[in-house]
Amino acid sequence: MRAIARIWELPPRVVARKLIRRLIPKTDADYDELLRSTKYMRPQRPYDFLSRSEAILARTHQWPPLEFEDRDVVEIGCGPMLGFGPLAVFRGCRTFAAVDPGLDISVVHHSEIQEKFFLGVHKDLCGIFGPRLGFKEFVERLQTRVQPVPNFIVDADLAGPQFDIVLSHSTLEHIEPLTVSVKRLHSWCRPDVRFMHLVDFGNHRSTRNPFSGMYSVEPDEYRRHHGRSINLVRSPEMMRVLREAGFDADIAPYYSYPEFYDEPITPRWRKQFSDEELFLKAAIIFGPKS
Repeated sequence: MRAIARIWELPPRVVARKLIRRLIPKTDADYDELLRSTKYMRPQRPYDFLSRSEAILARTHQWPPLEFEDRDVVEIGCGPMLGFGPLAVFRGCRTFAAVDPGLDISVVHHSEIQEKFFLGVHKDLCGIFGPRLGFKEFVERLQTRVQPVPNFIVDADLAGPQFDIVLSHSTLEHIEPLTVSVKRLHSWCRPDVRFMHLVDFGNHRSTRNPFSGMYSVEPDEYRRHHGRSINLVRSPEMMRVLREAGFDADIAPYYSYPEFYDEPITPRWRKQFSDEELFLKAAIIFGPKS
């Protein structure tokens, strides 16, 4: 029953993908949409996300870069192209656990995706870090070092402590139940774990202001109109959840977005949070520095 209930929290595209994978044998035609995606098929994507976050942390908190060599890494919400997995594998991680309820690990075995995406990733990373390994070995490592976990955190068949690094990009704001999930995530981690989460606190809709519709109504009313794809947790609440779970967490604001917000703010939101907290659009939650 818990798994059925959680289906309602998934984006429709994820539900559709899971049903198709269960009911219909996969053919090359099933990869067409992914292969046409300018979002997911951009080979610079893994390094761009990591380097941007680390540059912000280096400027604001003297953050030393993550070291992946011989580390065990987990990413939550990695997406269809394994998120930071290709980068972590290229840089020598021992294992990479890819936790995502919509994950289909067959992408690492698909010849056209290998050619059109993973080859580009390999060339990009060779240019940045040097030719650490050839493309054939890179693909073999993707196929052997990546552990697919196509499930929610609370349902994932993982035990700990086993991970040295935890990563996510625009994922924590989607997770429910958040508190239970973060506690479970912490149970997988070694005592000296380093972690970095980019959190998008906006409404994830195409509105002029990324908080339009969020603060003019109560949370339950917002969910009735727009569903539960985001958990509406604001940065102080997110920090409290991570710290109470055991993570030594700090936060670095990325950017705020008060511009063009012209709606009233209900007493519930106004009483609980400052304008700075309400309009923080993106932040990096991280820790520890070493």
